[in-house]
Amino acid sequence: MHSESFSIQIQNNTITGHKLTPEELASDTVLIFLHDALGSAESWKDFPEKTAKTTGLSAIVYSRPGHGISSTNPASWRKGYLERETQFLYKVLDHLKVKQPILIGSSDGGSIALLYAAAYPVKAIVTLAAHYFVEEKTVLGVLKMREEPANSLLREALEKYHGTWTDSLVDNWQNVWTSEEFSDWNISPQLSNISCPALIIQGEEDAYALASHATELAKQIGKNAEVRLIKNCGHFPHKDQPKTTLNLIENFTKHLL
Repeated sequence: MHSESFSIQIQNNTITGHKLTPEELASDTVLIFLHDALGSAESWKDFPEKTAKTTGLSAIVYSRPGHGISSTNPASWRKGYLERETQFLYKVLDHLKVKQPILIGSSDGGSIALLYAAAYPVKAIVTLAAHYFVEEKTVLGVLKMREEPANSLLREALEKYHGTWTDSLVDNWQNVWTSEEFSDWNISPQLSNISCPALIIQGEEDAYALASHATELAKQIGKNAEVRLIKNCGHFPHKDQPKTTLNLIENFTKHLL
């Protein structure tokens, strides 16, 4: 197995810059990292590399259009934007001929992993603070980040990852999650279609979701899902408690393989 991780650049809806050939990837189970709403390939930092090394699996990290080093300005997010990104993920995996992905998604990336696993074959999924409906705490958390000085500090922190995309990206995130149109977004009906093993991870101090969000998510997926709540951990388990999160993923994948 390969233990190399790399970034994929998205240039005008095409994929460039990958180091491993599709032929090499096709024979292995591959970790696919799906970043959060305001994330990018770079914002994962060294977590994908450590996960690849720990599990002995290849890892693919890419920035969705309008994030990080991608060259496509983000379109306005409306209800259905997560479903649109699910279709883009299908194009990515089809291009790379990845047959057995293990999807590891953070927040919005976790929601994309859920939607993908409900529609397409995957080896397994790991979600980190995934959303499956618009919870009141999520909306309140987004509204809080609209207030100053939090809003300005957030944009300043993200500029190193997104450059000129920063303001449009933050505006998209804040606007869609607090909109009337998006308030009834709920993918519960699709969750029962997920038949692969699923590891549902969430921090007990998540500012955007109650602990019940994760436990109910696992229940709706069914017997193949397990939930792990991490103490002293917020919305980003891989950043707040990286060792614990890595150990959970390592044990999960060992059982799979």
